[in-house]
Amino acid sequence: MQQLSKLYKEIAGMHNLWNAGWQTLLHGRRFKNQGAEFKLTYEHSLLQIHKELATQTYKHGKYKEFIIYEPKQRTVLAAPLKDRVVHHALHDIIEPFIDRKFIFDSYACRKNKGTHLAINRAQKFMQANRYYMHLDVKKYFQNINHCILKQILAKHIKQTDVLNLFNIIINSSVNSKELNQVVNLFTKSIKGLPIGNLTSQFLANLYLNELDQYIKHQLKIKHYIRYMDDFVVFGNNKANMLQWQKQIISFCSQKLQLSLHIKGGIKQYWEGLGFLGFKIYRKHKKLKSVCLNRYMLKYKQKNKEILKGKLSQKKIQQSIETWQNHIAFADTFKLQVFLTQKYKLNIQPLKKEFAI
Repeated sequence: MQQLSKLYKEIAGMHNLWNAGWQTLLHGRRFKNQGAEFKLTYEHSLLQIHKELATQTYKHGKYKEFIIYEPKQRTVLAAPLKDRVVHHALHDIIEPFIDRKFIFDSYACRKNKGTHLAINRAQKFMQANRYYMHLDVKKYFQNINHCILKQILAKHIKQTDVLNLFNIIINSSVNSKELNQVVNLFTKSIKGLPIGNLTSQFLANLYLNELDQYIKHQLKIKHYIRYMDDFVVFGNNKANMLQWQKQIISFCSQKLQLSLHIKGGIKQYWEGLGFLGFKIYRKHKKLKSVCLNRYMLKYKQKNKEILKGKLSQKKIQQSIETWQNHIAFADTFKLQVFLTQKYKLNIQPLKKEFAI
């Protein structure tokens, strides 16, 4: 067995595993069956994970598959709790090191970033440019190429043991028989990361960092923003925009084996940019109607659960307040008043000067 690298020892260390275990249980799993059982044998379970990682005998468990329908139908693969702890432990050590290599205007799944900062930044770019083009990746997580992803990882991480651990997680959703066939016959590429893994979000961000670097350093586009697989390019010259569009599509196809949706082609600023649930203009922002309809449907369903005694009024009020804080980021003062009057939502509309 090879000598473990310092970085790998840090990942497998008990202090890191303890924090990873606590964070995993904290995110909604503490009182579920797996979480309750894991918590009862917390130290023993962490010691077992530590032993498997230290001896490099760790194997990933089987996923539980289920389908979600909001905001669109997707298949989610849920890893066993033990593996989620490993995902967290790996992510917590590697993410800060890799994050420094990301461009400033990548906003998904990063500390001190997020949707609201991304929307503000997009509005700033709208104010400085006449045109924009909005693109996203077709079925992004399902089409991430394993071979390309591992090559990208190897550019940033030189420790073989750490790369091997990443490989175990990347390969975990692939049937072992199918994997052997692919390796032996080279007849097709393995694609797809399971939606639901913390490591999948991180790796998906890393995968499209290749596009970020190409856009910023080779095409030298100044005003560009990305939120996971959703990105916008801004400019003042339409001919340049058309050329950039062709180059970006070509790069994604040839280098990353990804196909893009082009949302309406090249548009002018006054048409407004639909981005991350909001319609963004130079001087104001609106909530997209599809987001309002989605929330009202959930609200009505929760009201039915209250009548059946499955949900408390306190829970639904927390949901309303969380949603209100989100929509108050746009110019929604009149909308909040309307919802209060028509649907009797127990909200206190923000004053106009604070409804940003």
